[in-house]
Amino acid sequence: GSFPITGRSVDSARKLWRAAKGLKQQWTDYAVDQHPLTFAVACKLMLTIREEYDVQGFGALSQYLTVADMCEAGLVTIPTVDEMAIKIHSLGKGGILGLRDLGYLPHSVTKPSRDQVSHAFQNFWDHIEDNLSSEEKIEMAWSPVAAEHTLCKVHRLRRHLLKRT
Repeated sequence: GSFPITGRSVDSARKLWRAAKGLKQQWTDYAVDQHPLTFAVACKLMLTIREEYDVQGFGALSQYLTVADMCEAGLVTIPTVDEMAIKIHSLGKGGILGLRDLGYLPHSVTKPSRDQVSHAFQNFWDHIEDNLSSEEKIEMAWSPVAAEHTLCKVHRLRRHLLKRT
């Protein structure tokens, strides 16, 4: 049976598990050389699930969120602000919308360039860095990954609030 999201089915789940088993050796080989894995290497490994194993429903966002969870677990290095800005641009999703909603990107630019997203994300990052104490950032586990997640939530919250008015 299929789930409501296009391309997701029990067959995809089976392919995903086969892909995970196939990637285990690749992951182990990389991890022996460098532990934890870098954000860039982990993202490249996630790409192989879709490309080599043809797993539908495991697109760029699912791949990123998997790597982000691995960052939080300490298996993958936390991305730099620049790496996260590049990922936000390549995803083209909630991070960009959050940057727009907060005024870091103009609403008039429908497809911002990588440089525009990098500049906007750096400005957002700097604003938070300048306005939260070290203790607050530690308490909320502030990182570029948390910043990207925050931007997505900002956009979702804005949409929710607009529906109520």
